[in-house]
Amino acid sequence: TGKTAGQTVSDASITAAVQSKLTADKASNFPRIDVDTERGVVSLNGVVKSITDKEEAGRIASQVSGVRRVNNNLQIQSQPSGS
Repeated sequence: TGKTAGQTVSDASITAAVQSKLTADKASNFPRIDVDTERGVVSLNGVVKSITDKEEAGRIASQVSGVRRVNNNLQIQSQPSGS
């Protein structure tokens, strides 16, 4: 049978796929996320608007074929006080 498709996916293609999925997600706008992949482990770095966006970005990244683990290092953008 050989290797599964997930085992043969390169880090560069994982990074590209994660970035593509994040930019395609129109409900959550993720313009400032840097994606780095090493041996199937994806690191997300950058700033998002809320904890919900952080969790969603991590969930999206974990769904990409070949991803073994996601290190979600995203920071929450500080909101100006007052409305």
